Amino acid sequence: MQFLKDGLWKVGLVVAIFYLVPIKSYGNIEPCRLKPEKITVKNYSHLEVHYLKGNFYLNNGMVDEAILEYERLLDMGYSYSEVHSNLGVAYFYKGMVDEAILEYERALEINPKYAEVHNNLAVAYFAKGDFDLAWKHIRILEMLGHSPDPQFIELLKESSKMDQK
Repeated sequence: MQFLKDGLWKVGLVVAIFYLVPIKSYGNIEPCRLKPEKITVKNYSHLEVHYLKGNFYLNNGMVDEAILEYERLLDMGYSYSEVHSNLGVAYFYKGMVDEAILEYERALEINPKYAEVHNNLAVAYFAKGDFDLAWKHIRILEMLGHSPDPQFIELLKESSKMDQK
């Protein structure tokens, strides 16, 4: 694809991060307000501890630490769509777009109607310059009753036109 050949995917990645749907909190707990030392087995289940710590780390820019927490959950058999989605967001922030896409796809295997994941897949495919797949996930997002960011749609339209030239 011309988009990738021109090296514009790096610009696409930086722009695309703005359009990612934020990670999911746990219930009514806002993980970015909890400090890791407050997230203990005394207050939460063992699995919740890793999930909340992962969310805290990701919300506070500690992406490597977040990845470790989410991977621990998966290693423990806690394979829920939210874990895969949040791990995908963490990978995306590190520029690991292919890994992010794989985690988003795993989240959709568990919950095909997870609208935020369709949004994030559209963003990830945009970052890779695969506009057809980005549009596919935008259409699914709309079929699920959600509206994509209008600025992202405009950016996707313009990029799709450039790619066709």
